[in-house]
Amino acid sequence: MTLKLSRADTLRPEAEDRIDRVYAKKINDLIGPLGRLHQRKAERAILGRDLAGPLIVDEADRLAIIAAATKQDAAVAALDVERRRMKAAVRAANTAAEIKAVLAKLEIMQ
Repeated sequence: MTLKLSRADTLRPEAEDRIDRVYAKKINDLIGPLGRLHQRKAERAILGRDLAGPLIVDEADRLAIIAAATKQDAAVAALDVERRRMKAAVRAANTAAEIKAVLAKLEIMQ
């Protein structure tokens, strides 16, 4: 017995991959080339004034680092919510046309 996939079933994995690639780029652009450094500084800053180490200049710097990390986390979370919403729409689509409509929205958002 051969199971025949619909056009939507064959298009779905490609569409989900496309969504992930687009959002990975958006998230990486948001984080920037020094993202790992900023992450490390934020981790140290959260430990507290006495445990922050040499990456943190003073209390004002520590608080600024935490504020920037919080703002960036919120922006990354918003992008991830969009990404998950689009992937859910692709998974729920019954036709190739519905999947293509989701991908068209993705193209507009870029």
